[in-house]
Amino acid sequence: MPPIVNRNDAEANDCVGPADAEDGSCATTQLVCSGGTETLDVNRLVSPEISHSGSFHLTGLIWTTTFGKLLQALPVMTFLVDRSSRIVAANSACDRLSPDYNNAIGTPFSSLVHDPATARELDDAIAEVFSTRKQTVVNTEVGISQHRIWGRLTFRSIRLGVERMIMVIVEDLTSERQQILSQQKHNEALTKEITRREIAEQELLASEKRYRQVVEAANDLIYTTDVHGTFTYLNPLALSKSGYTMPELAGQRFVMVIHPEYREKVNSWYNTQFSERISQTYYEFPILAKTGKTVWLGQNVQLLIKDGRVAGFQAIARDITDRKMAEEQLRASLKEKEVLMREIHHRVKNNLQVISALLTLQADHVLERKPLDVLAGTNARIRAMALVHEKLYESGNMAQIRIDEYLADLVRELLGFGQGIGAEIALQMCIEPLYFDLDTAIPIGLMVAELFTNSIQHAFPHGGAGLIKICLKPIEGDEFELLVCDNGVGIPETVEMGKNQSLGLDLVTAFARKLRGNIHLDASAGTEFSIRFKRAEV
Repeated sequence: MPPIVNRNDAEANDCVGPADAEDGSCATTQLVCSGGTETLDVNRLVSPEISHSGSFHLTGLIWTTTFGKLLQALPVMTFLVDRSSRIVAANSACDRLSPDYNNAIGTPFSSLVHDPATARELDDAIAEVFSTRKQTVVNTEVGISQHRIWGRLTFRSIRLGVERMIMVIVEDLTSERQQILSQQKHNEALTKEITRREIAEQELLASEKRYRQVVEAANDLIYTTDVHGTFTYLNPLALSKSGYTMPELAGQRFVMVIHPEYREKVNSWYNTQFSERISQTYYEFPILAKTGKTVWLGQNVQLLIKDGRVAGFQAIARDITDRKMAEEQLRASLKEKEVLMREIHHRVKNNLQVISALLTLQADHVLERKPLDVLAGTNARIRAMALVHEKLYESGNMAQIRIDEYLADLVRELLGFGQGIGAEIALQMCIEPLYFDLDTAIPIGLMVAELFTNSIQHAFPHGGAGLIKICLKPIEGDEFELLVCDNGVGIPETVEMGKNQSLGLDLVTAFARKLRGNIHLDASAGTEFSIRFKRAEV
């Protein structure tokens, strides 16, 4: 242990040595070192000539005395301080503070500290020891120049001859203090960590409480299960919708409340989500409450992952029974409207058939060819429109028509209009199975009716074999191409599209314009009409 200074009273009176005791006796100085206890009797260490002279030159003679030699041999730093608080001597151990420790002799002892408040404390301690002759201990940082240590300063009053001084023993506690400070820092860090964890735990508890309050008061059904699909928690609304209590559902698999008709399907959904580790998905299915009531739920299901493994799932569901009922009513309404639309198309088709029949009867009473051609063309146009409604009526799709079937039936009927023209006409059709709405299908049918009827009536005036070709296919982007051509005598060069020279050609031009298309006429080998168009704008 570092040395400390204790005070023991001496029996001798009128002595030269340690400070007087209160009864006038002399005291001895006892130094307790790491190797044991050593008692120093200053009366025996100071030479008689010095002790009886009453005064001596301390800095010059102290080290020649036995007492001085002992002080020099002490392993601890020792200073002698006079009544003016100035250092009058320092032993060689003081070189721990600085190799130039002798430069401190003659300076105030308080100059060994930097802090003004501590310097005043040292001055007060020296004055008090001189006054009371009681030992005082001060712990502080001391040093000479830049080198500093943390020391325990023991102030002790002694008497050399007639001179009274303060012997200051400085024990170096730097390493011990560093250990203490390190331990304090460790303790502070540990305290902070404990405090942080306590705060975190409190926040976690508060967060869990808030979460539970939110879940308990939520307007949605919330429940969790383990990895086997067994219920682990249901909030009050989930229990209320199911009609069961928590004890009744505890330990039961969630499929227990699923409607029997959907159990296999829902179980398959969950198994797929678990096996493929799909973090979140959405399901809609009905549950069968304890009361027998069917309740439709739409729920988000989220996997619960713990340590990288699926630990179960959490579901947040909402009662969508009203929405499902509304959807069912809407489907019923749509079905009614579909039936109504079929009936309307049926009636339109019948009305147009009546018009077509009347025109046919009228044609039977016209003797001149020109009126017959007019009636035949008109009949073809009406039949083209009637056939669209007929196809829609027969199909399950009330919004679109399959164009290849429609044009095939249309051309088959138009061939009947051309019976008796004297030509054996072969028909070649290459129409892709495309779907168009009414606004697009009717103009296509009318263009085909005009061009096909024109070929039947005018392309083969001398009879014989003939070929009419009709093609329809998609091309670049959102465009389509309609091709109607024959190998007949060709169209006169004087004919120009859209010049009011022919009602039929003018109609073709108008219908192509309605479909944002353009017409190309090639009469180099027979007659070929190529029409590029787009779907009708809604």
